[in-house]
Amino acid sequence: MSKNKIYILLVLILMTVFISSNSFRLKFDLTKNKLYSLKKISKEIIDDIQKPLMIKIYLSGDLPSDFSYLKQYVSNFMFELSKSNDLINYEFIDPDEIMSSGQDILKYLASKNLLPTELDIVSKNEQTKKVIFPGAVVFYEGKESSFNFLQSNVFLSNEQNINNSIQNFEFEFFKCLDNLMKDKKQKIAFLNGNGQLSKNNLNDICYSVMNDYDNLNHFYDVDFVDIKELEIVNDEINIQKKINDLNQYKAIIIAKPTIKFNILDKFIIDQYLMNGGNLMWLVDGTNGSIDSLNNTDNFIVSSNDLNLNDLFFKYGIRIVNDNIQDLRSSMIPIVTGYNGNIPTQKLFNWPFHIIFKSDTEHPISANLDAIKGNFTSSIDTLMRNNIKKSVLINSSKNSRSVLTPYNLSLRIIESPPSEESFLISNIITGVLLEGKFESLFKNRILPKGEMVFTEYSNKSKVIVFSDGDFIKNEFNKRVYPLGYDKYSNYLYAGNKKLILNSVQYLCDDNKLISLRNRTLPLNLIRGELSKTDINILGLINLIFPIILFYIFSLLFNHYYRLNYEK
Repeated sequence: MSKNKIYILLVLILMTVFISSNSFRLKFDLTKNKLYSLKKISKEIIDDIQKPLMIKIYLSGDLPSDFSYLKQYVSNFMFELSKSNDLINYEFIDPDEIMSSGQDILKYLASKNLLPTELDIVSKNEQTKKVIFPGAVVFYEGKESSFNFLQSNVFLSNEQNINNSIQNFEFEFFKCLDNLMKDKKQKIAFLNGNGQLSKNNLNDICYSVMNDYDNLNHFYDVDFVDIKELEIVNDEINIQKKINDLNQYKAIIIAKPTIKFNILDKFIIDQYLMNGGNLMWLVDGTNGSIDSLNNTDNFIVSSNDLNLNDLFFKYGIRIVNDNIQDLRSSMIPIVTGYNGNIPTQKLFNWPFHIIFKSDTEHPISANLDAIKGNFTSSIDTLMRNNIKKSVLINSSKNSRSVLTPYNLSLRIIESPPSEESFLISNIITGVLLEGKFESLFKNRILPKGEMVFTEYSNKSKVIVFSDGDFIKNEFNKRVYPLGYDKYSNYLYAGNKKLILNSVQYLCDDNKLISLRNRTLPLNLIRGELSKTDINILGLINLIFPIILFYIFSLLFNHYYRLNYEK
């Protein structure tokens, strides 16, 4: 072979390499938990897609480095999706470009429940404002759904929120897609009859006052069932019919009861669990409330006796009749003086209104936004065979508890306890119980009536939160979003995510919820690249191909001399 032919072959090889590198995205995921690879569960869902799927992502244009990092991850993720199934297509859209063409994109995105985020863009010593909509709209079989993927935890930095957004992106996407692909919704119910929250106070979690898709009714058929409504046959209560009626529901939620449960109430709930049902309890340990001080200077807080101690004891937990105080708390307004006849107010920390930040790794509560609590009680856990316990929510490292009865007064603001007295760490306020439960009524006299009694459950799940306000939205002639703090005008988004994740876990959507347990070390680029950095990177991109070509030339030249010049 002549020397000229070798050089021509060399050029052709290099051109092929460069063209291929631009045409095919070759990447290797070397992260410990395979963050940049689709999970097996995700691939199974993708394999079920039999018709065209379109994804429109509204994250493009001139972005700061951390949001560019988020876009890069989303782009890689979408590439993996389209590579796994040819029916999947996607596009990135810059709302600014659409607005410049005269289209009202902001109204469209608002109708799709995509939330805006305002950014400060710094470039060439100039600072400008930019509004982005970090979310996506998914289209499949004539249906569409959207999801927001930017996390906004008030306790975390912008970079940490970006990292959490990356960690949860796969879960948020497939939660949206799974709902589009379902032919039939599962059924869940709120149990009434013992002074539980009204529909007005559950409106946001059930239907969403923001008109977005973060609500139970979007994913499930939601009913309200009165446990006191019983059928009488031949002067006897038809207990079995009531149990059968409840058995149609995958999960039952009991939200902030205030009236004692009688034996029949507990028996029906017990047998629902024994028959494979799943329960979520949101129960207050006391009657403490800031509203109790509206017309008085002090109030004696007492225990909230619901006659549930024996039932919870069977589960392996105890809700303590106390209230937690925490240094990590929200504020309430206090009148500090008068300007004429008009009172002047100032905000003070109120240690009973705790802001919870999840420190657990369980997929239900990992990386959640802040959660707002009001007069939250403690949960003690007890040893039970065949029952696995997982802590979901706990207090901070600087907390303490006050046992009932105690005198509640605003004087705690005038003379606050010393910070050194908040010595207790991580008091449990939410726990998941999984396994085979034993009936409370085993070896007991059963209520009168025809029924099939079951002593042990199969594998069931129970979630207990010691604060009924975790799920309660405020209602005062209008519905306020769940987690909204009227004093600070701030929305704690963690409350709704906590409840939605909990219900999904109870309803055996374990495939989806397991996608939330990814972790990503915080290693984002800090700040924008300087002009010098940009010049250096440009120089490297220019010189590297020339150096590579020169090295190949030397090698081929050496090979030619060894084999042909002799």
